[in-house]
Amino acid sequence: MSEQVNPANVTQSRSGFETSKTLLTAIKFDLFTVLSNNALTGDEIKSRLTLHENAVYDLLETLVSLKFLKRDDDGEIEKYCNSDETD
Repeated sequence: MSEQVNPANVTQSRSGFETSKTLLTAIKFDLFTVLSNNALTGDEIKSRLTLHENAVYDLLETLVSLKFLKRDDDGEIEKYCNSDETD
């Protein structure tokens, strides 16, 4: 008799790995320090950290979805800043 396969453990482990990898990438590039004093646009962050244009927005939006960053889109240009937890 075979047991029912439940992929939840693998999915949960993968999700934890991806979250950790994203956070470690931000730390490696010192992103939270760069954003510690003021909000910056994606282009400003890209220039300061010398990140590839395609990668910077993927990283920033992932960090927003994980609540490590906040996105201020009240004005014409979106700016990113540290969340309360990362400030």
